[in-house]
Amino acid sequence: MHMARKFLLTDIQVKALKPGEKLYRVKDGDGLFVVTSPSGGKWFEFRYRYQGKDKTLNLGQYPETSLADAREKHQAARKQFKTGIDPAAAKQAAVQAETFAAIHRPRFWRSCARGGCAEAKGVLGWESRFMLAPPWSLGPAVPSSGLFSWVVGTAIIE
Repeated sequence: MHMARKFLLTDIQVKALKPGEKLYRVKDGDGLFVVTSPSGGKWFEFRYRYQGKDKTLNLGQYPETSLADAREKHQAARKQFKTGIDPAAAKQAAVQAETFAAIHRPRFWRSCARGGCAEAKGVLGWESRFMLAPPWSLGPAVPSSGLFSWVVGTAIIE
């Protein structure tokens, strides 16, 4: 019989954590910790071991991120971890994809407005397919015809 894992902390306990002389962690369960800094800041982190290396994934600041939200994020990260995906690398890839799209989306539309979308495809060339690909994949995240609609958020008719 499989027992459900029990978390240790309550929101009242997290709120009551006081700063110490050094940074300290309080375990909630399954690798989820509340970290308290000497300055009084609190945040949630998921600590795990991936391919022989200790890794940490920041799940959000307290109280902006509630204990319940941190547990949801933690469960999503554990699900990634169990399928062989490094949650920290996945989060970093998502941030890079957002940054790349934010930088290149305006360039794409300026190029599209000046000379048509055919010329604008040069702005989002091969690097976008690989920069937006998850780090654990060997190739593009999506076929190049679908990439442009994914990056710029709209369909392009060729």
